[in-house]
Amino acid sequence: ELYVSSTADDTDFVAVLSDVHPNGYSQILRRNILRASRRESLENPTPIEPGKVYKLPIPIFPISNVFLKGHRLRLTVSSSSFPISVVPR
Repeated sequence: ELYVSSTADDTDFVAVLSDVHPNGYSQILRRNILRASRRESLENPTPIEPGKVYKLPIPIFPISNVFLKGHRLRLTVSSSSFPISVVPR
């Protein structure tokens, strides 16, 4: 769950789970995108109110991975994933 606010009436939120190798290479394990206006329904968008805080559930679906010595787990949350988009505008 992510608690967010924005100055816009809509935005995307992206959660990316990665395996970071010792040499800095980052391998994406899971990624999910949620458009704020689609937080309650994909079929009936509801704009967000700028400045108001919302709780957004962004599921990271289960995965199995063996992390070798020196590898790290990274969760990145951003408001952009260009050029990847899940929900049409």
